[in-house]
Amino acid sequence: VTEIGPYAFQNCKSLKEVSFPKHLNAIRTYAFYGCEELENVFFPEGLAIIDDWALSRCRRLGDFVLPSTLQVIGFRAFAGCESITEVHLPDCVEVLEGGVFHECRSLKEVTFPERLKELRRLTFAECTSLEKIQIPSSVTKIGESAFLDCDHLLSIGLPDRLESIGDRAFEGCAALTGLEIPDTVTAIGVRAFYHCSSLTSLELPEGVYRLEKSTFEGCVNLKCVLLPEGFGFIDDRVFYGCRSLKILNIPKTIYYICQDVFTGCDSLKELVIPETITYNGSPVD
Repeated sequence: VTEIGPYAFQNCKSLKEVSFPKHLNAIRTYAFYGCEELENVFFPEGLAIIDDWALSRCRRLGDFVLPSTLQVIGFRAFAGCESITEVHLPDCVEVLEGGVFHECRSLKEVTFPERLKELRRLTFAECTSLEKIQIPSSVTKIGESAFLDCDHLLSIGLPDRLESIGDRAFEGCAALTGLEIPDTVTAIGVRAFYHCSSLTSLELPEGVYRLEKSTFEGCVNLKCVLLPEGFGFIDDRVFYGCRSLKILNIPKTIYYICQDVFTGCDSLKELVIPETITYNGSPVD
């Protein structure tokens, strides 16, 4: 046997343990989806592909060892595996597909390969036990909602080559207190830090030219944000409800501030708006 075919053991509710043959190359789509009593799997060396949804919703599945030969972990392959506590990704994995570990609510520890380039959409969303993450220097993109609602995430080390932080990437990371954004970042998406209620300060790198809608909305403990020279655009509701915000520099290069940007910024006492502003959608009280 070299492959486990699509849907082969889907919803086998009483299956508890699987040992795969040594020549297995691939576990295909939905092969073990919904095997809710499955607790142990033993992956063989030589396995290269765990396909989309392959072991999704195996709620009792415990920790396992991924073989060094593994190259592809498909879309939502382990989504909803609520009992996994740690994952060590092998060196051949370069991309984590969307939702791979979505809703793995007991996951506390992740070891990344040094060749990893991208975390795609919802990779670790709702992994509510994650506390610390160190992303390797090889990663250039953090996808949309990658860490959405990881509400126990205290710290995350961003890589030196990171170029973009996707929409809603850290939305709802309520325990995140600080974050150092590398100088290589040029794009920060919509609601990237929405309701990061423990975040206190942030300095944006020079490559960031604009802030998208609701970037920091609901960051109620955010006190200081430093914008770089060359910065030009603040979209709607970027600082909406940031009631602790006291320090915000507005660079002379800025030309556009949209609606409701500072609504609810009760601690902001002084703001110097440069003459370069061509439109202000909502006045600052």
